[in-house]
Amino acid sequence: MELLGIVLRLKETGRTRRVLVACCFVLLLQVVPLRAQDRSTQSNAQGASNNQQASPPSNAELAKEEKNPFANLFQVQIENDFGFGGDTGDRLQYEMTLRPVIPININNSWNLITRSTFSVSSMPESDSGAGRITGASDLATEFYFSPDKANPFFWGFGPVLGIPTASDISLGTGKWTLGPGFAVIKQTEHWQYGVLVNHVWSFAGDKNRGNVSSTFIQPGLYYTWGNGWTLGLDAESTYDSMAAPGERWTVPVQASITRVTNLPRLPISLSLGVIPYAVAPAGSPSISVNFTIALLFPRKGR
Repeated sequence: MELLGIVLRLKETGRTRRVLVACCFVLLLQVVPLRAQDRSTQSNAQGASNNQQASPPSNAELAKEEKNPFANLFQVQIENDFGFGGDTGDRLQYEMTLRPVIPININNSWNLITRSTFSVSSMPESDSGAGRITGASDLATEFYFSPDKANPFFWGFGPVLGIPTASDISLGTGKWTLGPGFAVIKQTEHWQYGVLVNHVWSFAGDKNRGNVSSTFIQPGLYYTWGNGWTLGLDAESTYDSMAAPGERWTVPVQASITRVTNLPRLPISLSLGVIPYAVAPAGSPSISVNFTIALLFPRKGR
């Protein structure tokens, strides 16, 4: 019932319409080159031997690729975070995040990986008497150029764009942001470890809102075994250099277990994580529980 109330509280405002326009814009940026790539792939496939067919990847292979931001795996992640404790007390803080990850083959040497993140949040009422706030967040899209060769490790770089789509001032920055991103990943038979880093600055937006200068750092360590099981430890940390001293770092440390399994015609990934906050600004929960389902679409002719 709590989640139903969150959905019902979303209103059709002008800002909400801008959210939809921004989502369509980012989706167009991703789909146009993807369709061009599909046509190229179909053309190459017609010229290849019909006697050779690539076998589908195993659950163990998909488990490793699902954690690799540069893998040739189209996926749609749906994250659900439930926050408790800390300044929120026993009041629930909920956030649902939709994250499509689309790899695009530019040529035989380079790939473009797009990662868009859009959230709907429900923040509990504050001690000052303000009611619960429910709405959309800002939209962020990462574009990573990555070489096709993975030896000795995966790596990629590219721009990160933020679009001010939040439906309430407490859920977003009110600013357009842009900056560089970089990631490096190392894989072995069972282990994967690496880090993803980006930094964005504001360059346009609401003149009455403060400027943005924010760093995102995500180190991760994962161990995969058996038929698609993964244990993970990561920290999606942010540093807001414009915040007051003592309020700049947010460091949630997540321990998770993930299982890749199969629906009748579609592999999926199910993940459960516990996230204590090592450091967090005022108003943050002390611990969160995360449940993520990812729809996996392995590429043909792998």
